[in-house]
Amino acid sequence: MDTTGYDPDGKDDVVVGGGVSRDACIPSACPTAGEAVGSLCDCSKYYICLDTLKPSDSPLTCPPEAPYFDPDIPGYCGNDDSECPSPATGSCPVMCADLASSVTTPAAIVDPMDCSKYYICESDISDPIGPVTCQSETPWFNGEKCDSDQAGCCAGSSALCEPYCTDDIVKEIIDPLNCTKYYICLAEGPPSELYHFPCPSGETFDMTEGACLAEASCITLCNSTDGGGMTTGSGDCQDTMTCTVEGSFPKCTTCQKQYFFCPTNQGEAYIMECSGDLVFNTDASYPYCVLPADCPHIP
Repeated sequence: MDTTGYDPDGKDDVVVGGGVSRDACIPSACPTAGEAVGSLCDCSKYYICLDTLKPSDSPLTCPPEAPYFDPDIPGYCGNDDSECPSPATGSCPVMCADLASSVTTPAAIVDPMDCSKYYICESDISDPIGPVTCQSETPWFNGEKCDSDQAGCCAGSSALCEPYCTDDIVKEIIDPLNCTKYYICLAEGPPSELYHFPCPSGETFDMTEGACLAEASCITLCNSTDGGGMTTGSGDCQDTMTCTVEGSFPKCTTCQKQYFFCPTNQGEAYIMECSGDLVFNTDASYPYCVLPADCPHIP
């Protein structure tokens, strides 16, 4: 089987004392953005260096015909197993990294969840200041300033539903349809599906930090009405749900891909989608994605 691409479970694992420690395999930092560093546990795996000088959350795996990571050759994979790469040192904080290099700072960036708010970046290496709320006379932020015309609103537009890498910054960006997935950006433009990964189990992608974190809140930029291309089917489905408890819940009375997710016990639920061919179970006592043939699954 061709293993080119990423680790099937999205992790780089080493067994220690009967348990699994993913962090033990990940280099602590990177020397240069856009380059690669090898796994500390498996010489067939490597990580892409982000603009933060930190490794990507998920490793890529060399193919069988060139099974060993080699940082000195094109494609990073070869047949020399004489040594495994050593971790680099140094780090750089994640700050207003979404700004293109051509943008003059200070500059404003929109709050992706609220078009009436924006953040100020004093430079591309500063923490964002805000959020700042637009005045009532000009309530909509249009990407440059607050304006009275809602048509120019940045947030909530269909453009947010298409993943896009700004400039040539090497970084991770959220999957706008799923807060537990992300893309690695290697160049400006739409990211490749080859660099589309799930966060490690129990983690959510944090847009501010540009990484998967266990404590991050789930923010889904788009749902099916935003042009994201989700499959809704013909079942009896609810459009919205108000959260009263945390967890995942069926959106439809028939087996469909979409479901509701409540990261907290208040506010409106996010609309999520099962991966691949899976559908969300209609039995609330087993709130997980299952194979269509096993739906409804009754535990």
